[in-house]
Amino acid sequence: MLLGVLTDSAEDNGEFINPDLQNKVAWFHGGVSLPKPDEVVLALLKESKGAFSIVEIAEKTGLPEKKVFKALRKLFEAELIDTENRRYMIRKA
Repeated sequence: MLLGVLTDSAEDNGEFINPDLQNKVAWFHGGVSLPKPDEVVLALLKESKGAFSIVEIAEKTGLPEKKVFKALRKLFEAELIDTENRRYMIRKA
C-alpha cells in the first residue's frame, strides 16, 4: 500500500488521507477528472519517479491488477504517462 496516501479502507473507497497529496495530484493532471484508482496510480508514479510494472503498482498501491491496468490505460490515453517494455512512468515534458 502506498504509505501516507490512502486510508486503510482504500480498496473500498479510495479516499485520500493526505489533502496535500490530493492537491498535488489535482494540480499535476491539469484538472482532468479521474476516478480514485487513477489518482492513486498517478500519485505513485509521480512521487517515485520510477518505472513500474502492473504487478509492482498493484503491490505498492494495494489495488487489484485489473484496476491498475484500467487506470494505466486511462492515464496513457490522457497522455499523462509513458510506457516502455511494459513498465509505466510519468511522461517527461
